[in-house]
Amino acid sequence: MITEYEDFYLHIGWPDERGRFPVHVVQSPCGETRQPVWQENSLRLPACRHVLDYLEELIAEPEEVQLLGQSLHAFLFPAEVDEIFRRCREDRDKGLRVRLRIDPEELSLLPWEYCYDPRTRQYLALERQTPIVRYIAEGFAAPITLTMPRPVRLLVVLASPKDQPELDMAREEAGICQALQNVPVDLTVLHHATVEKLHDALLQVEPHILHFSGHGVVSNGFGALALEDPVTGETDPLSARQLRSLLNRMGITLAVLNACETARHSTRDALMGVAQALIREEIPAVIAMQFLVSETVALMFTRRLYEFLFRGDPLEKIVTETRVGIDIHAEDDRISWGIPVLFMRARDGHLWQPDPVQMGSGLDSLVTADLVSRAYVSQAQPATTYSIFLKKMYRQWVVDVLSRSI
Repeated sequence: MITEYEDFYLHIGWPDERGRFPVHVVQSPCGETRQPVWQENSLRLPACRHVLDYLEELIAEPEEVQLLGQSLHAFLFPAEVDEIFRRCREDRDKGLRVRLRIDPEELSLLPWEYCYDPRTRQYLALERQTPIVRYIAEGFAAPITLTMPRPVRLLVVLASPKDQPELDMAREEAGICQALQNVPVDLTVLHHATVEKLHDALLQVEPHILHFSGHGVVSNGFGALALEDPVTGETDPLSARQLRSLLNRMGITLAVLNACETARHSTRDALMGVAQALIREEIPAVIAMQFLVSETVALMFTRRLYEFLFRGDPLEKIVTETRVGIDIHAEDDRISWGIPVLFMRARDGHLWQPDPVQMGSGLDSLVTADLVSRAYVSQAQPATTYSIFLKKMYRQWVVDVLSRSI
């Protein structure tokens, strides 16, 4: 079983005057590219845009997603890059952490987690050997590891404004309670979170892990978390900019944003997104969602994440196992495993080394039923029958165009 990873660090830079993008292997166990490989952006094709629209509405078919994934792979792994990648994968005990630094906003918005290798006939992000991690370049040193003390202080923030779709939080509460039954964690839950309550809780708890469950919204062009207005109970958006101020120097190691589209950003500025703003505030690892997420998947994501989180594995492996769990258990959903995005600036994803004595002792005094989080369940708005019918008319055309373009 793979528990150690080496970097396969890919950088996509800004385009030249011809609109071509440089793809460069910055670091790998088998060397680097001497010069960037310049790639045309075939991902602008209307067929690709249609599949992206389907993904956002949770109506994409697996065949369409696979063809999009092959287009993503063709862009990311041109021949020279692919050759280095193949050599790195051969006969290695360690895994390859595919670390993506993508500078252009239009490309960083794409769902690279669906990158599909036609040779192995598998998505890279579903393979334990090749987890995908997003890297955002910043003007401060990246930490070597995600060191976290024990017991871990976990702050779960819950918000369900009256003017947003109702969230079924009770089922997630039971799932997290079960996942944390025998885990050494100090858990604090903030219900009906307002901006002031969140500020006070952060100062009081000083959490190592911050988990937000609720809605993601857009406010004045910024991604935002939908907190509750203390008077009306309706949406009081906490923008990415405001969130940066609130979390400044708080010492948080991991943020989990179980809310729709918190991994997305403006086409003009990547740092207007919520997850990206947290990375800029020197939080070394953030897990967020790039699309809407169904109730079933949201429940499974949170439960499986916290089941794996405290076993001593590196974070990139934990996210991969969570993806696999979604893929094999969500019988009617073959695409939502790619919705979570892991942003990580730390060089290594190890949170801690496992302690068999602590992990087997059972700490019921630390985890009680009234202190267990209720995590977010996104109620994706169903598309109308007419809109689905119109989109279905394009399906064969989309598949044909993508097949010819690969």
